[in-house]
Amino acid sequence: MYENKKLLNTVIQVYFENKKKLDYLKSMVDSDNKIIKDKMKELNKTEFETGNGLIAKITIQNRDSLNEEKAILKLKELGITSAIKTKEYLDLEEIENLIYNQKLNPAELEDCQIKKEVVTLSVKEKK
Repeated sequence: MYENKKLLNTVIQVYFENKKKLDYLKSMVDSDNKIIKDKMKELNKTEFETGNGLIAKITIQNRDSLNEEKAILKLKELGITSAIKTKEYLDLEEIENLIYNQKLNPAELEDCQIKKEVVTLSVKEKK
């Protein structure tokens, strides 16, 4: 039992130190990433080779999506309704009201509940 606690203590300490390093490096990488993209944009370059054999390449992708509300209004104006569907959803406030007013027994919905165990880890320095 003592060995397990000792091992856990060591692993938590190592994890904490490595996580601090990772967070620091992530912030540096994100900053460098932005600077590289900005400078390459200024130079109007999508590819840049350094003096020591590294190649930086920017790929630009255009992604389109529809503003659903606007598209629905436009389709209605055009008289096209076959592409507009009705989406059913639960009104949780109404369910609470039904339960509160004893018109719905919460046990009736028990088999509809999804129970999920979520385990998170947080390691911080003791202050």
